[in-house]
Amino acid sequence: MDKYYAGQIVVSKQGKDTGKFYIVTDILLNEKRLALADAEKFNVKSKKLKLKNPAHVEIMRDNAYCEELAGIIKQGKNINKGRLCQILAGLNLKNA
Repeated sequence: MDKYYAGQIVVSKQGKDTGKFYIVTDILLNEKRLALADAEKFNVKSKKLKLKNPAHVEIMRDNAYCEELAGIIKQGKNINKGRLCQILAGLNLKNA
């Protein structure tokens, strides 16, 4: 099983959100569910989190990770959509 941690960028590989990028915000239920943010519908402070089975997401190449996003998550702040797009662009990822 892959190791997940807050601030890691993953892409959905199954479900109606296939191809969408998310940021891991938390690991729940003994690594059986991931809490994810997308800076739009689901965010760090959302009352309703996007929960996904780890088998249904793929860790981006080279374990794409962003210290800035991890810091935002740790502080409990919401992720700014514009900044998230800049980070994804800087990692040469295309936002779905």
